[in-house]
Amino acid sequence: MEFAIAIVAGLVGAILAYLAQIYFSLQSENTLTLSDHIIEISTIEAYALDYWATDNGKEIKNDEILASKLEGAMSASSCFHEEAKRILGFRYSDYVELDQEIYEATTGGSFRTSEKSIEYQRIIEIMTLCNRMRSLLRKSRREQYWAR
Repeated sequence: MEFAIAIVAGLVGAILAYLAQIYFSLQSENTLTLSDHIIEISTIEAYALDYWATDNGKEIKNDEILASKLEGAMSASSCFHEEAKRILGFRYSDYVELDQEIYEATTGGSFRTSEKSIEYQRIIEIMTLCNRMRSLLRKSRREQYWAR
């Protein structure tokens, strides 16, 4: 009888270890996805700052390259939206709001127009929004393992 109890306890332990391994593997994948998106936000910020810190009248070709890089980075980062609701949970609505604000700040105003000039206030706004987004993603990344 003691032998049967030991076998059952061993099987239960093995099953629990297997389930824990699957769970933490999924959580690890979520944290990697969040880390990748943090890098994407930093790339968007860098391209946006480069774009808005140049004067359109001086180098039109360079401006078009910067605008294309920025639009490409924004488009590429939208792939995260498929996973965002599942990974972010209750922070998802804050994420969507910030994402929209970043999009409007980076591609709004005189974006891709001949009237575009250096906009210092827009630069500050973009930096602030991107930092808020990275903060939200970092909080969500910590919470994947129940760390507050």
